[in-house]
Amino acid sequence: MSAVESPRRIRAGEWSFELIGDEVRAITYGNRRILDSVRPAVRDPNWNTIAMSPESTVVDEVAGSARIMIYGGYSCEQGRVRGDLTVRAGDDGFSIRYGFEPDHDFITARTGLTVLVPREFQGCDGTYYTPDGYTRRFRFPLRVCPYQPVFDIVGICYWGSGLETHVDFSGDVFEMEDQRNWCDASFKIYSRPLARPFPFVVESGTRVQNEVRISVKSCSGPVIVTETGAAGPEVDLDALITETPPIRLPGISLGATTRYLTEDDLDRSRVISPVAIVAEVTDLYPLERVFASLRVDTQGGRIPVDLRMAVSEPDDVAGILDAFAATGMTLLRVGVVDRATHVTTGPLWQALRCAMRGRDAELICGTRGHFAEFNRQIHSIVQPGAAGYWFSLTPQMHTREEAGIERALNAVQDVIGSARALIDDRPLLLGPVTLRARLNVVATDPGVVDRDSTMGYGAELTWGSVDPRHDSAWAGAWTCSMFLNAAASGASQVCFYEVQGPRGVVRAEGTLNPSGTVLKQFMGLAGCPARIGFLNATMKSAWVLLGQDDPVLVVSNLEKTALRFRLGSQVLEVAPGCVATAGSLGPS
Repeated sequence: MSAVESPRRIRAGEWSFELIGDEVRAITYGNRRILDSVRPAVRDPNWNTIAMSPESTVVDEVAGSARIMIYGGYSCEQGRVRGDLTVRAGDDGFSIRYGFEPDHDFITARTGLTVLVPREFQGCDGTYYTPDGYTRRFRFPLRVCPYQPVFDIVGICYWGSGLETHVDFSGDVFEMEDQRNWCDASFKIYSRPLARPFPFVVESGTRVQNEVRISVKSCSGPVIVTETGAAGPEVDLDALITETPPIRLPGISLGATTRYLTEDDLDRSRVISPVAIVAEVTDLYPLERVFASLRVDTQGGRIPVDLRMAVSEPDDVAGILDAFAATGMTLLRVGVVDRATHVTTGPLWQALRCAMRGRDAELICGTRGHFAEFNRQIHSIVQPGAAGYWFSLTPQMHTREEAGIERALNAVQDVIGSARALIDDRPLLLGPVTLRARLNVVATDPGVVDRDSTMGYGAELTWGSVDPRHDSAWAGAWTCSMFLNAAASGASQVCFYEVQGPRGVVRAEGTLNPSGTVLKQFMGLAGCPARIGFLNATMKSAWVLLGQDDPVLVVSNLEKTALRFRLGSQVLEVAPGCVATAGSLGPS
């Protein structure tokens, strides 16, 4: 596992929480989690997160109470800006106050506190209080809600696990969004309202200040399981298998390498053979060079291509298809989206159907963006005759910490279940799935999207697209759990990462990284029956059993301690942040 700052656990009477950097997370009262996180969010004009660098942290814990003061700064292209956070917890409640004061005009898309309510409160009732004094009822949505379920918040109250939780806000008007749209397992309450213009300017000397105050009292209500420990020192799979119905594994594809390849890279591409290479291209790219690089990914044309086009006009569709046809590579399926909205539209769909007359490939609809774009623009995306649908997924739209990335796995089945309901259970081609976003679909500056250079195109030139943990064993365990969550949710195919390069699964020396090793195990098993289970309600550690006469067991462990699995006479021990296999899947 990568070296990261360890959270500090702090107790103050009945309150307990973790402190890491400027984030207060896993807030519990009497061992019942009521909030996932409270933290400042500072976004640049294109919605990229600017992280605080804490310079001073003072923690005072005295007789059942705690006070924490954090001072730090934000460094970006606009210069350095100071911020401060004060946390108080004790018998009189829990509060977090945040201040941000630039000494120069600062352009931002959002600056202020954000509060994350665990997704496990889905379906629970609550009330909220508006600036004009009204009290209104609401319910946390079960299916992923495309738009904000609650607006105009100055206070909120919700019930679960015998607690009535009150959260009061000051400094601005807040609203709520369903973060599962971006595969975050929470409901986020934030300011400022998105109905106001953005980006906006915080003038020099202006202090932005938010405060969140939390209180609880006992009540009746549904039991909410927000955190579950391991099943025990040893998991007896013999007892679980009979309760686990078999499903069929999806196929696995890989994204095209967006750092240009040459014929010298061909041998590395032969290390792994997915069912397809997913290539995302636009009418702005130098297609001859993009397709020459793609040909290396396809092992000289041996692996078929799943072509996803982003175009400015319907007339651009035929030109890209003609350029691809001239390469001689095999076209497995093809989809098209609008470069500006990132989704399939009716005119583009008609242009694709016309251009594909006489060509043999499946036609698909979707978005190159997140599930948010899919969910919000489904009326445009669903088209007659579509053979399948797609959207991309990353666990790091809003967080960089390993705990948040692991927590995202808890939202995968919600996301895929909501998507399949929207498309009437037609084939879902999930992905590309990447640790970091490969495209900024919310950028306010169109010049940062769909760029190319002499080095590469697309994700190669997207800010922050490379995760430093990409080649780690921990990333391999996350990849395994992600694939098994997608499989258990009914995805027909899952695309991961890229073939080569810094976002790829094949290293420069020609070996597979841990994620590539995991994915290769499952390649060639599309449609095979498998039994998939999860260690607990977090869905982050998973197991899969393949075959009957000579069963193979694969386990991913994202817990903090080692796991031990027993299957008949076999015992499999799995270290934290690792994947282990008992048995052999044979060549892939």
